[in-house]
Amino acid sequence: MDASGKFVMHDIMVTGVDPAFATANPANPPGSWTNRVYFLDLPMNYDPTKAYPVLFGGGGCGGNIGTNGNDGGDPRALPVSNSQAILVGLSYVWPKGAGACFADGFSNTPDLPYFDSIVAEVESNYCVDRGNLFVSGYSSGGWETYMLGLARGGTVVRGIATAAGGLRPVADRPPPSGKAIAALLLTGATDNENPATGATGSMAARDLILQTNGCVGTATTPWTPLMGGNCEQYTGCPAEYPVIYCLSSETGHTDGGGNYPAAIWSFWSGLPAVP
Repeated sequence: MDASGKFVMHDIMVTGVDPAFATANPANPPGSWTNRVYFLDLPMNYDPTKAYPVLFGGGGCGGNIGTNGNDGGDPRALPVSNSQAILVGLSYVWPKGAGACFADGFSNTPDLPYFDSIVAEVESNYCVDRGNLFVSGYSSGGWETYMLGLARGGTVVRGIATAAGGLRPVADRPPPSGKAIAALLLTGATDNENPATGATGSMAARDLILQTNGCVGTATTPWTPLMGGNCEQYTGCPAEYPVIYCLSSETGHTDGGGNYPAAIWSFWSGLPAVP
């Protein structure tokens, strides 16, 4: 039974997985591309007559099948004992022989129908503010967040927040929606490029999101809610779809430290309503 203050595991049957993908990339046992799990935490004093934002989170690599995602992902914008939003932890399955990470790097990735199936189930069971669905993630979860935000931006996803993630090549991600998303993008001072894929850590994604959002120019102004984050907000973007890029003073592969979750919620909760 779902509860407030803890993540409860849900089994879910995923529809829409490409059979060609499943055949070419068998899931690592005991995982399955169609029988998966996610973890859900209800707000404190959940009111079924009140519409709540839904915050999806994805963690980094290295977890176990069936239990990764049980902490709601990282960085998680709100604690489990919150009254503002429904929290969902995404749980990854990976192909046999691959690393324990989200399988987002395919044009027919099974993680997109996985996300779609969770959204449909959560909306059918809880009172959801359909205009305020957000995704955040660190490392592998950051790559996953970019994939979901670009593919479902404007239709499902209102905004994203990423830490130490990157942007897949065009051939290795689903077709984009072409619609705007609000974006808060963070990377470490020495984690902003990956020689294997070109500019990552949000550089290439930032430029694509600026273009998608219809932002004009590259002028910026400091954004201060993330202390020590060295964040700049692009001033030429629509008010409904701001883009903020943070080059953390921390070195290496970073999730932004303890200040990042609060900054994410400050960003998301302060967005204006979309007409």
